[in-house]
Amino acid sequence: MTHRDTERAERLSREASGWYVSLEEHPDDQALRDRFAVWVAESDDHAEAWARTKRTAAILAQIDVRDLASRNERPRRQWLVRVGAGLAVAAVLLLALGPGIWRDLRADIATGVGDVSEVALADGSKLTLGASSAVTFERSSGGRHAVVLEGQAFFSVAKREGVPFDVTAGSLNVIVTGTAFSVDLLGASPAIAVQEGQVRVAHEASGSAVELAAGEIARLGSDGKIETGQIDVRHVGAWRQQRLVVIDRPFGEVIARLRPHYRGLIVLAAPSLGALPVTGVYDTSDPARALHALASAHGAQVLTISPFVMAVIPG
Repeated sequence: MTHRDTERAERLSREASGWYVSLEEHPDDQALRDRFAVWVAESDDHAEAWARTKRTAAILAQIDVRDLASRNERPRRQWLVRVGAGLAVAAVLLLALGPGIWRDLRADIATGVGDVSEVALADGSKLTLGASSAVTFERSSGGRHAVVLEGQAFFSVAKREGVPFDVTAGSLNVIVTGTAFSVDLLGASPAIAVQEGQVRVAHEASGSAVELAAGEIARLGSDGKIETGQIDVRHVGAWRQQRLVVIDRPFGEVIARLRPHYRGLIVLAAPSLGALPVTGVYDTSDPARALHALASAHGAQVLTISPFVMAVIPG
């Protein structure tokens, strides 16, 4: 398939998904159905694109759409669980085709699918933003304050005496003076890992707080308290080198970590796999290949439904 053929297939898939959404929203609009009939009859390629879209919708309809949202439940996705099954599938199709549409409008800096960006901040600090991630900066009396809205971020903070650098990551707050650490919102709960220096991580709701040094990681536990552990400093922010390093993490979480690198939708259609522990290193520059390797190692397989949708199913 040539580049031009690929572009045409992608365009037709987008058009087919757009028709699906419109027909779900206006099932009684005969004029709309007439226009759709003309479109689908235009060529065999149009009919094939529509057939792929219907197959995708049929698979997605069998899945609880809440499983497709981040377990952090970003506000922009929560509405998916409040709509009917047909519209939910339609919304997920659009999510697969246009993730940039959903970028949080609060973001000062945001990255696209598969992109990693390094930014020099005004105070001399450096920020590296992972794929499909977003950060905003807010005024703070006597300090510097960043909010990670989505995805992953690595901060190398310039030390300024008496001027702290605060980072909000989900429900956790990080206070530093000069250090290098990562923020991760892709898992079941926010995670902070330190590469060098020290940080203080606090959870206001529970009143818990911990001090982290280089080689330590903190996550918010299911009981609302901060849990700590050890991490190889070489693995802190490994995503900056397009490496996904996981040690004894749930299969479903690994899927969630691959999604920001894939220009489409990855569906876990085998819920029984979700809790399986995974240890490995995956190349996020080729998310499809990484997904196949992950699935194969755990007795599953990957079904490519369309150019924009892959589903992990039982082997």
